[in-house]
Amino acid sequence: MSTKKWSGLLAGAVFALACGSASAAEKLTILWAQWDPANYLQELVKDYEKQTGTKVTVETTPWPDFQTKAFREFAAKGDAYDLVVGDSQWLGAGSTAGHYVELTDFFKKHGVAESMAPATVEGYAEYPKGSKKYWAVPLEGDATGWSYRKDWFEDPKEMAAFKKKYGYDLAVPKTWAHMRDIAEFFHRPDQKRYGIAIYTDNSYDALVMGYENVLFGYGGDLGDYSTYKVKGVIDSKTAVDALKFYKELYKFTPPGWGKVFFMEDNQAITEGLAAMSMNFFAFFPALTNPATNKNAKVTGYFANPGGPDRKAFRCTRRPGHLDYQILEEAGRSDKVPGMVHQGRRAGKVGATRRLHLQRESAEVGEIPQGHPVQPGVLRDHVHGQGLLGGAGICGAARFDEQAPAPVHRRQQGHG
Repeated sequence: MSTKKWSGLLAGAVFALACGSASAAEKLTILWAQWDPANYLQELVKDYEKQTGTKVTVETTPWPDFQTKAFREFAAKGDAYDLVVGDSQWLGAGSTAGHYVELTDFFKKHGVAESMAPATVEGYAEYPKGSKKYWAVPLEGDATGWSYRKDWFEDPKEMAAFKKKYGYDLAVPKTWAHMRDIAEFFHRPDQKRYGIAIYTDNSYDALVMGYENVLFGYGGDLGDYSTYKVKGVIDSKTAVDALKFYKELYKFTPPGWGKVFFMEDNQAITEGLAAMSMNFFAFFPALTNPATNKNAKVTGYFANPGGPDRKAFRCTRRPGHLDYQILEEAGRSDKVPGMVHQGRRAGKVGATRRLHLQRESAEVGEIPQGHPVQPGVLRDHVHGQGLLGGAGICGAARFDEQAPAPVHRRQQGHG
């Protein structure tokens, strides 16, 4: 494998291009984090393998080590991977530091921007914002939502007790305040039953993503998107109130819930621990499957509730030695999610590429039982990933007082 210059990815999973012709290679290796979408990607690349005869291997690493492993490879200009499905918040650093290959010409030639939702392109591929310069082809954008125990909510005795205590009917929460009441109501440590499961792991971006759900719901933001200033925004009363509220929810989590992410939040439902659990839609198929969730038949789903003004916000997440052929494959409109990749050769220096599974925005209501949520279909807490570039989170972008940084937009809607 030749030494490469990695091409950056934007929020959402993306194929980033590496210098060199992928079609001429006999084997390509893609690095991504360890989760179900990476398994889906391994299946999706089979079409590319049939067309080119090139063997594609998706190598995975645990989420806490993902960024460290990828950026160590970027810094070393190594050749361990041909593509990396990077997080969206890597876009700024990847493009400005020379790790990502600019894909603007490729976007124009193949109409990539027109084949995806405007928010997807702006949030996962463009940097700086409004520049019309593109560094990634969106691969996978995810959304956070909630699973809950329908049998607990619909139990006549529980409904009557809740109505007596809080003065309104027990139902899927319409506001964060309602969610807090429900979490408190079902929090019964003596019965080994708890109110809620949320993200708390601070080793990467889980804790921040959990908080962002409340932050945007409250009407707060990470900073000023036009000036990249954070003072007076992320430390505003609204943002602080949202943080205090998120901390309040922590009181109603199961014991030992101080450093958890998607795996534990799913377990909160499968093991009958919590009434409600936060998670990305990519992890819900395991909850709809009776083989992996004994409570599948009584598990329901709902989108983020509204904040104090009753508005709900959606936010998403995003992922290099392949050629333009695989990028074209990624951008096909008949692919769900679609895969795209770009590549260029510069002597022996390869520009890494990225693959990004696109997720379209969607109104999120009840997810039918037995209907697995496919990757790249829903996005609520906007977060995405791109091959050799980055998976993005709504709000995971870091603002800098001196220089522009990646900014990930939020989408307003009714959850």
